[in-house]
Amino acid sequence: MPLEARSNQSAVLDARTSLEKSAAPGRLRAFLDLYDEMRDGRLVPHRNDLDLRKLSAFLTDLTLMEIEDEATITYRLMGSDVAERMGADLTGRNFLEFLSPKERRGTARAMDLIVSRPVGLFSIYLNQYARGVLSRNESIMLPLSAGDDDKVTQIIGLHLVQTTVNYATAGDNTIIAADTFGTEPVDLGNGVPTADEIARLRAVS
Repeated sequence: MPLEARSNQSAVLDARTSLEKSAAPGRLRAFLDLYDEMRDGRLVPHRNDLDLRKLSAFLTDLTLMEIEDEATITYRLMGSDVAERMGADLTGRNFLEFLSPKERRGTARAMDLIVSRPVGLFSIYLNQYARGVLSRNESIMLPLSAGDDDKVTQIIGLHLVQTTVNYATAGDNTIIAADTFGTEPVDLGNGVPTADEIARLRAVS
């Protein structure tokens, strides 16, 4: 259940482990610094605090998603480079439909954790694109509040290709997170889940 954003003047963003594992730590750090600026001492910024002018350097690799229920996470915005890799602009579509079946439940749990704790998550994973490319990607996903009630229901994500892993036969659909190599929490000042909690996100049951 999404919670309300609340003031937390001591909210210190800690993403040291994610920066160590990122293939583009400078770009990731700049995005995190901008997110930190937008929240202005609060635990989570409001969607209305997004400054598109300041975000312009990241827009092509951004997504904005909204958690509607446990089975529906809707793309509200998809950057042009993300859309090109996916083979289409998926704005309005359910993100979960494009995940591999074995990753779908765990990813849904992880996305819910982002808004319910709230916490950021950094992930490294394999995408299998319909055009036949396999690539190792990284994403940082951060919570946003939305609406007049300040409920935390949205997630802004920055998505980068680390490297092309291989080429395969072209298929009908792109599969997000055909495999996952690791997930690291990003502390927004509210603490982070333990390693065991992270592991349980991927549990089958």
